[in-house]
Formats: sequence, C-alpha cells, structure tokens
Amino acid sequence: MIKVAFLGSNYSMDWIGGVNYLSNLCFAISKMECRKIEPVIFLGVNANSLIVNKLSPNVKIIQNSIFDRNSPKWFLSKIIERIFGTNFLVERILIKNDIFVISHSNIIRGYKNFIKINWITDFQHIHFPGFFSVNENNRRNNHFLNILKQSDRVIVSSFDAYEDAKKFCPMYVSKLKVLQFTSQIPQEISFFSQHNLDRLQKKYGFDGIYFYLPNQLWKHKNHMLIFKAIKLLKDNGIEVLLICSGSLNDYRDPQYIEEVNLFLNKNELKQNIKLLGLIDYEDVLHFMKYSLAVINPSLFEGWSSTVEECKSMGKDMILSDIPIHREQNSKNSLYFNPNNLDEAASILKSVWMGSGSVKSHNRLEQETLNNLNKRTLAFASKYQSIILEAVSSR
Repeated sequence: MIKVAFLGSNYSMDWIGGVNYLSNLCFAISKMECRKIEPVIFLGVNANSLIVNKLSPNVKIIQNSIFDRNSPKWFLSKIIERIFGTNFLVERILIKNDIFVISHSNIIRGYKNFIKINWITDFQHIHFPGFFSVNENNRRNNHFLNILKQSDRVIVSSFDAYEDAKKFCPMYVSKLKVLQFTSQIPQEISFFSQHNLDRLQKKYGFDGIYFYLPNQLWKHKNHMLIFKAIKLLKDNGIEVLLICSGSLNDYRDPQYIEEVNLFLNKNELKQNIKLLGLIDYEDVLHFMKYSLAVINPSLFEGWSSTVEECKSMGKDMILSDIPIHREQNSKNSLYFNPNNLDEAASILKSVWMGSGSVKSHNRLEQETLNNLNKRTLAFASKYQSIILEAVSSR
C-alpha cells in the first residue's frame, strides 16, 4: 500500500471547494476494491472541527501544530524552508509515517525524496486578466511555472485546463494528467422529502418555487447577468424568486457587494433575489434538490463543483455556454451565452412559466445513483493510476 500525503495547511473554510474536493477524492478511494494507495491527511491541531469531521470518515488524519498557519512551529518550518530550500521538520514527520508521495499540497521547493503531485485548478487569469491585479497575474504565472517545473506530475481537472496548460508551458506537457473529479452527495438527498423541503422553507423564510444560484459572489461568477434578467422579467410582469448562497466577499473587488445591493435596492428586487451568504453545506444540497433549476452563469470555471453536485443528484441546470460546462456534459442542462441578457432572460422565463412540481424535474433516482457510483469509481481508478505511474517512473 502506497501512502499518499495531503498537507492540510492548504485547506481551510476560506476555500470550502478545496475541502469538498479532498473529501470526495478520499471517499472515492475508499470505495475501490483493488486499492493500492492509502491517503493520509495532515492537519493542524487547531484545524476547524467541521473540516476534520468532513474528512475523517474515509481517511487517516494526523494532527500536528506545524500545520497550523501562523503557529510558532509553522513559522519556524517556513524559516528553515527559506534558508535551506526544503522543510526538514515536515519531511521528518512524513518519513516517520512512511509517506512516499505528496499530493494536492502546493509543494514546490525541496522534498527531493518524495514524489510531488501538484494540482492546478484553472488558468482563469489567462482568459480574464482584468479580474486580477498586475501583481497577482505575475504571481500566478510564476507560481504555475514553478509547479510545472518542480512537480513529478501535475493534475488538472479538465481537458479545457489541459489545453490551457499546454499553451502556457508546452515543454512540461508530459507531466500533465487530467483528473475529472466527482462530487458525492448524501444518499438521502437523492430522494424527494417533503419534510426536508418544509424545513428549508421555514429556516430561510421563503415559499413556493425558486431558482438557485450557489456560487460565491465573485465578479467572474456573473451573478449580475442573472439579476438583470430577473429585473427584465419583473418589468414584464413575471415575478421570479432566486435564492443565492455563497460568500458575499470578492477579495479582488471588496466593493462588489455594495454594487450588487445598490442594484437590488434601486430596482426593488429584494423580494425576488435573496442573498443568504454562507450556509451549511447540507442546506446547499437541499436547495439544489428542491429548486426548479440550479443556475451557474459563470464566465469561467476550472471544473464546476456545482455542476458535479447537480449531476450526482440528477438535477436540471441552466448553464453559461462555456467550454468547461459543455465538457462536464450535464445532459439535462439548458445553455445561454453568458454575455447575452435577453437569451438568459428567455431561458429563465421558459423554465419558470413551464414549471410543475419540483419532483418532476429530477431524473430517475435509482438511475442517478447507479451513474454516480460508476463515476466515483472512475475518479478513484484514474487517480490511483496517476500515483502508480508516477511511482513506477521514479
């Protein structure tokens, strides 16, 4: 059994998508019959209990304060790394636990005795440099270049990202591996429950049918196009309810939330559009399940966890027509040009006006579960093959 380490100082509640990814990967590995790898996650002693609880069922967790950001041991390890080009303290912990491979941990410098498999989520800054500062664009370029140089293998989550990586740095294309992840959902989410729907309505104060948009309120997620489409429908006498969840802070544009609220207030849309902010992940899945349709209007994605979660529960979607959404192949989706307000409004109107019961908008439940099981095993098998190939070539 080959032990594979994931260094948890890179995973936090500020990046819940990364935590969900790691949880899904470990779950998938645990379901393999012919498993040859064992994931081990290293977390700080002060790691958020929600993260520990989410990850622990399917993987061994080792906690040490050296993985607590800003702890004395963490600072000391970083000083050592800066001086000597590697982190002897962390290496010692890994060797003690029979680790040979480090995966998805953003490790670049040092660690010469370990196989390093890093992960590049996407190349958004190449397509939309205006969403980043000049310094951040330069930092991402340098960081990605170093990852490609120093890693034994580099995982990307889509063939779309693979093509970006080839253009970005063609001399390291042989290191690239595509690993399309699969999102898990609790089995009870797969089946309709009036009790859960009633609980959701009472907790969040809404009633009736609704669209759901679960993305963080970042500019590239393109919420404003949908908000404007709902205003257009309202102006034509069609009252639509949209529920949004996700962080309301765009670190690249802290004033964006004020711009959004100004638009909603000016156009009297507060009753049509509810911004819930961060909510429990279980509630996110229930909102998806019982919505008329889930919307992802994003201008860019690496590999959308929203799309994967909806596929895993057999949920209809309304998606921006971008290459990654087509690659993810959500068969029951409707697509719109993410820069075309009228097209987006037309699709929202057609779905809203033709709505029936929520349950009728979900595919056959058992068929969905069977498909999820197949995708889960394919995800784990592909990852294991990447590990074994990297080990055999060392």
